[in-house]
Amino acid sequence: MASLLYCIIVFMKDGNINFYKVFAKLTCDATKMETTASFLTQSYRLIFLTVAGLLLASCAAPQPPTETPRAPVISAPPVTEETPDVAPRQRINIGLLLPLSGPQASLGKTLLQAAILALHDSDDQRLHLLPEDTRGDPTVAESALQRLLEKKADIIIGPLFAHNTQRITPLAQQANIPVLSLSSDYKVAAPGIYLMGFRPEEQVSHILQYAATHGFDQYAVLLPETSYGQRILATIGAQIAQLEKTLSAISFYPPDTNQLFEPVKNLADYDHRRQEYVDEITFLDNLGENDDFAIELKKEIEHKDTLNPVDFDAVLLPEGGALLRTLAPMLSYYDVDTDQVKLLGTGLWDDPLLMKEPQLLGGWFAGPKRDRAEKFRNRYADIFGERPPRISTLAYDAVALAAILTRQHPVPDYSAKVLTDPNGFDGLDGLFRFHTNGLNERALAIYEIQPDGFTIISPSQTDFMPVPSPAPPHIPDTLDYHDPWTIDQLTPPAN
Repeated sequence: MASLLYCIIVFMKDGNINFYKVFAKLTCDATKMETTASFLTQSYRLIFLTVAGLLLASCAAPQPPTETPRAPVISAPPVTEETPDVAPRQRINIGLLLPLSGPQASLGKTLLQAAILALHDSDDQRLHLLPEDTRGDPTVAESALQRLLEKKADIIIGPLFAHNTQRITPLAQQANIPVLSLSSDYKVAAPGIYLMGFRPEEQVSHILQYAATHGFDQYAVLLPETSYGQRILATIGAQIAQLEKTLSAISFYPPDTNQLFEPVKNLADYDHRRQEYVDEITFLDNLGENDDFAIELKKEIEHKDTLNPVDFDAVLLPEGGALLRTLAPMLSYYDVDTDQVKLLGTGLWDDPLLMKEPQLLGGWFAGPKRDRAEKFRNRYADIFGERPPRISTLAYDAVALAAILTRQHPVPDYSAKVLTDPNGFDGLDGLFRFHTNGLNERALAIYEIQPDGFTIISPSQTDFMPVPSPAPPHIPDTLDYHDPWTIDQLTPPAN
């Protein structure tokens, strides 16, 4: 008997997603799919069969949602100005620029599906998603934006990569259309070009500030030999200076797990510390076998590899995945006592596999709120049969934000004044807001890695403004993101 599969009917017309409306109960039997399709209008029948065929490969008997479309996930501050007497718009177009083909097609598909979920939850049939394929290529992205302008898109979500965002910026600004880029690279932020991504610089600053207020004064840092590493180094230098602390050691490593030994050894100053130990043993041996002092001292240090501890009390490792799981044990291998030296990280540490790494237990990292994001990822997995990457929440929140802002006005208002509301918006990843220069700001928590999970040791802030103001928009808790958080760390495809 064919197992039951619960798949999604996506109504599409002219290549645009009109509305993600119903979940259909199907079997793997193609005949039954034909029967189901026969109940649809002729114009949608072929689309249904095509989409259902594609979805069968990814559906794995998840239970279908039983609820109606959920409440808007991002609300907006109440409107205080008088609304002019304008007829409501019957169609609102949300453009999507995603790599739906090419090296990052799988990620692009995931982001598209997250966007569709947000559209479904908005329960607003005026909203239309207009997905365009960038292939991860700047030239293609620019052409895709031109097509969206011709289709009269009201707001753009994407692109994914910094170099794509940079390429479309002049055209978007000329057309006066706002862009919610999924990039995390601060260099591509600009007026009207807002970053949705998780900025590593912000997370690094936050974890360093927290560590500094908890007694850590001497810092070391291990960084990849990439542009990402250079970005982090600039942030660290400025932050350490501002905190009036000391940066004792820096070491760069190639992004290859087989070439990490020397960078870690250099950071730990292992050769020098080992030679000090050897020299001490030699000195004690020369005192003679009858020297009680020498005998006692040798017993005290004979179990060590080095004589003196490292000259830092905290190490920043803004890395994730396999590289982090390799780097952490190497610190112990080169005699860095992780019971005495605090390991610090970023949101890239939000990885359940790290709970199995002894050297990382007790480590601290900065990141956005996790509870709603985890509920969303579980819900996504129930529907699509696979767990999405951490950044899937960015696409959801971007579409949800675009959707909820349409509820405040008869026509969509995506002006800078609205998008840069100082109260911000409370999404799946917690509180965030945009600045007029395009940079985003997120409320971050501090987590400690424990064997059974990530413990919040410093919760994220609940508002941005100390003065009385409307409550920040938020996601209701009715919602039943190693993934690349910093998308621009991925190797872009060749032009």
